Amino acid sequence: SYRESWSVYCSELQSPALPLLRRTQNGIHAIGQNREQWVLNPGATSQTHMELFFFLGKVMGIVIRNQEFLNLDLSPVVW
Repeated sequence: SYRESWSVYCSELQSPALPLLRRTQNGIHAIGQNREQWVLNPGATSQTHMELFFFLGKVMGIVIRNQEFLNLDLSPVVW
């Protein structure tokens, strides 16, 4: 099902497997709030990374249009 697929995509995005997202600074240093959350990786600037960001945007659009949910734990600074 789509929900299971989105869950797999989100798990991969929120891991070291893909360089698009990274832990918040608080998560890296284990201090303060939002330790479990993720932010966009400012170092992901290659052409491949840009294409992956573009694809992620498409996925987000599909999910919104279909009234589904992505299990992405993004920091409030991203929103």
